[in-house]
Amino acid sequence: MKRYDVIVIGGGPAGSFISKLLAGEGFSVLLVEKKRYPGENIHCAEGLSSASIEGILRIKDRWVSVELKGAEINSPSKGFTVLYPGVGWILDRRMFDRDLFLEAVQSGAECLTGVAATSIEEYSDGERVVRTTAGSFRSPLVVGADGVSGFVGRETGLLKPFNLKEFHQTYQCLAYTGIDDQIAHFYVGRSIAPGGYAWVFPKGGGFSNVGIGIDRSLTRRSAKVYFEQFVKNYINSFRPVSCFGSAVPTTVNRRLVGEGVALVGDGGRLTDPLSGGGIAHALISSYMLYTKIKEHGICDKALKAYEKEWNRSYGRNNNWGWRAKMILRELDDDTIERIVEFGIKNYHRKVIDEIKVYDIIKSLIREYPDLMKLGLRLLRGRYDL
Repeated sequence: MKRYDVIVIGGGPAGSFISKLLAGEGFSVLLVEKKRYPGENIHCAEGLSSASIEGILRIKDRWVSVELKGAEINSPSKGFTVLYPGVGWILDRRMFDRDLFLEAVQSGAECLTGVAATSIEEYSDGERVVRTTAGSFRSPLVVGADGVSGFVGRETGLLKPFNLKEFHQTYQCLAYTGIDDQIAHFYVGRSIAPGGYAWVFPKGGGFSNVGIGIDRSLTRRSAKVYFEQFVKNYINSFRPVSCFGSAVPTTVNRRLVGEGVALVGDGGRLTDPLSGGGIAHALISSYMLYTKIKEHGICDKALKAYEKEWNRSYGRNNNWGWRAKMILRELDDDTIERIVEFGIKNYHRKVIDEIKVYDIIKSLIREYPDLMKLGLRLLRGRYDL
């Protein structure tokens, strides 16, 4: 049975990135990806903020579909645009994922594609055996970077069973919309997407990534039904190329490591609970685990240090994101209309270089005193009040 220093399950951004980093440090790495071609069947809105990955990864021009210059926030009846130059990108995830995977191989990682992990078992001396459809391998460390399904996390007991409130059901299409700007378009409202939001992210040439995420615990209707209604009501031209449904974790998971196991990215349900965004969390968690292994070696100390730093650095923000998500899912359309009206009066077409949540909520309460309870609930957990 062949032995590796690290076996990584999942060849998306998280798995490919940590494989590249560890292989570059001289560790023997096996990267196992169940898809035959890395980068196929991408379930993602493809947005990435520049601030989130500063100092971690340089984004290449070939990975970028559109460089964003701002965002448009829409209620069911109105909207406003905030200009935020350099805020981030809409990626070409197929190119992005493919290149990261190939860079992992270039750095020295061995790879298996079209191969699925079937079980993870304990071995002697604290090592694990990973059984796959292409044979069995052993290692002192198995990294779960295997997406929403979280096979590694579930197989090793680190992840709880699925709960409807902890996931958003999504449906999205690559489509020709005729929209060719550099603005990320968001649509919020219970009638549009209960507990979530719809998006139109420009991809260039009039094409867009169009999608919707909903909280299924709030409705009996599927994301696809809400998506079709959204397209009918808000998009003038829509010619789909490819469409698919998926699920996005929007919860806070603190258990990231076990004996000889670590979870990164979606494989650890590490996404922004409020937006569902996962690319940045995938890259950051992989980089954080890499730095601890580089410092301490492959050992229990490194894994515990990774889990502790993640929960310290991102736990508070993610807890606030979860709190905000649970509060916002309660809002009716009338309240959302008022919040967007506030945005129109105070922020429309203004250029900003930072989102100051505290100042925004204070101003909102000043204009609408009856929303004080809502504002205070949002602030608690993010600030010491």
